[in-house]
Amino acid sequence: MAIADFNALMALEGPTLLGDTRDIVNYVQRKTWTPSFLVAGRDDEEIFKAGPTLQDHIYLDKVDVGEWYDPNGLERNETNPQTTVQVTANWRYYITSLTWQRQEVEHAAPSNAGDSYITHQYKDLIFSKKQNLGQALCDTLETSYWRVPSYADMEGSNAVVPYSIPTFICEATNSTGIGVPTDADGAQTDWATMQGLSLTTSANLAFDNKRLTYDATGGVAADGDDLIGALKRMRRQLKYQALPKDPEYGNKASTPNACLASDIGMTYIEGGLRAGQDTWGAKELDDGDLMIGGVRMHYIEELDTLAVYDAGSSLGTEASATVTGPRYYFVSQEGLCPKFFEGMFLESDEPMKDVRQPLNYVQHYHLWAQLWCRNRRFLGIVSPNQSL
Repeated sequence: MAIADFNALMALEGPTLLGDTRDIVNYVQRKTWTPSFLVAGRDDEEIFKAGPTLQDHIYLDKVDVGEWYDPNGLERNETNPQTTVQVTANWRYYITSLTWQRQEVEHAAPSNAGDSYITHQYKDLIFSKKQNLGQALCDTLETSYWRVPSYADMEGSNAVVPYSIPTFICEATNSTGIGVPTDADGAQTDWATMQGLSLTTSANLAFDNKRLTYDATGGVAADGDDLIGALKRMRRQLKYQALPKDPEYGNKASTPNACLASDIGMTYIEGGLRAGQDTWGAKELDDGDLMIGGVRMHYIEELDTLAVYDAGSSLGTEASATVTGPRYYFVSQEGLCPKFFEGMFLESDEPMKDVRQPLNYVQHYHLWAQLWCRNRRFLGIVSPNQSL
């Protein structure tokens, strides 16, 4: 029976979405993908984790218990400072499926056809379904990285979606001075915690991203607040050296590995470079990526329409925010890392009959994931200080 053979073949198919090239024109594929900068070059050990939650201990403030002393009169009252706090994030669970109908399988490969023809038809049918599954999954992950921050959906007790990049990299601050994302309802007071860490406690001031502003679209300003100057300065502010002694007790040396911007944001950079020099140079005319201060500038399609910026009582895009103009997101692999639960990266179940639709068969796929922020100090945003 064709349907039984097809189901058996689907049960043997692994979660890999790549296959032989098929002559199908994909009209829905995006131009850019954020994981290219967050995942590239990482070992599987960094990305795939197990355990019920993601946890880490962070060191937010030093306590110096040493002193310079006179050998003739040293007395000390010893203390035992507790210098680390724990950050925690829960896994988020995504389910999707492939569905096929008995009729489409039976018609695709009649029982009187040869084995080679039947196998070819089955493979084509599987490819078309997995093409849609793979495209939809990539889109789901991409939009999750740029989802409007929502405390209820991401951090609260009933949260179900992963954190997004604008959760950890934001231009707004709360009363303590710690950066907080403007929530989906336009409020800046919803985010009391982030990864379980209090944002309303001044002792946690170090748990923040860097913020700089610019006020010129091009040219050169002596105080460096032109766009190119602000981008250069941000790179300098986010460059960290390792400890000069016992570096294992500190972070690895780190610099931002990419700056992400919208199409108009990239256009402003190019305009700034042109205005700041006498002749056209290779940086503007080359087809490769622009670099400012050693950091690659990358266009991210999602940023063209991202609405996470303060627009009064609501959220706006770069063009409709209270302060209009491009934003520039500096990301670091030492600061942000997508995590996937080991063994649950598009893990497939056995095909089953859909009890509600007796002619349909379904195969479920599971993804357990989270966007983990290890160090907000390695992340930054450059935004305009006046509408442009």
